[in-house]
Amino acid sequence: MSTLCMKCGVENRHGRLFCQRCSSRLRHATSYDLTISDFVTDGDLQVFEALKAMGPLLHLVYTTFVEPRLRGFAAKLSKKSRPNQEVESLAAECAEALALDVLPVVYVVNIGQPNAFTAGTDSSATITIDTSLVGRLSHSQLRALLGHEMGHIKSRHLMYHSVAEFLEHGIALSASMIGAGLVSVPIRLMLLAWHRESEFSADRTSLIAAGDFSSVATMFAQIVGEPPEQAGANTPLGSFIESFRNHPSYLKRLKSLEEFANSARYSEIRSRLKRRKTFEAAFAETCRFCGAPKGIEEIFC
Repeated sequence: MSTLCMKCGVENRHGRLFCQRCSSRLRHATSYDLTISDFVTDGDLQVFEALKAMGPLLHLVYTTFVEPRLRGFAAKLSKKSRPNQEVESLAAECAEALALDVLPVVYVVNIGQPNAFTAGTDSSATITIDTSLVGRLSHSQLRALLGHEMGHIKSRHLMYHSVAEFLEHGIALSASMIGAGLVSVPIRLMLLAWHRESEFSADRTSLIAAGDFSSVATMFAQIVGEPPEQAGANTPLGSFIESFRNHPSYLKRLKSLEEFANSARYSEIRSRLKRRKTFEAAFAETCRFCGAPKGIEEIFC
């Protein structure tokens, strides 16, 4: 038995979650699927809408300065950088749980520090994981890591994230007249503030993919170490420095995620995804017994 890709028409072996040719999701979308509104924070949504209202400004920065660098980096990644089958299977399972339209390409390379990041476009994304993490993290922790990175893809924020990282590291734009003219300080601060807030949203997809709060917490600990005391965090100087960072503190993220994990909102999400898994064999355009056409979400013929 095979599954026909609805996008490119290629037949895939039964059981595959994403097309072997175009990486599109093979299973039908239903009302049981995870949506952006399920996990996005209010702060993420509000500031993101303000960023989109700026029109072509940030898109111009992305296409002029950021995208060429990302293409250069992608060109350096070889087939030797691809992960083993185990990691690829975990990636496909996480992408299916989060209902991504397209499976991102996962690379495992020596970044130089235990970390991971996502680049590319919303429809053609890549996730790069440091080699040391693959051997260090358990399956559930890897799910948490992949779920976090895929949360950025699910939210369709990759272009804005890339620009935020670009500005935060001060590459080219900080020293150029063009950059200074294009992106004013207030816009930079708003973009970085949104980037920090969007991490809270991605932490929620990390929890959804892993299904366990402790897996997310221990994954963070493997990457950043034990949470240090935030020296000066409550001082005016500490608040000023925080405004120029693009990631919130480890402790803030864990506290926020724990609140979400204990919420009715998360409980409803888990119940809905569990129902989808229970019914997924029935989600087809035709009855598997008699072949008669039926609605996708009709469980019985």
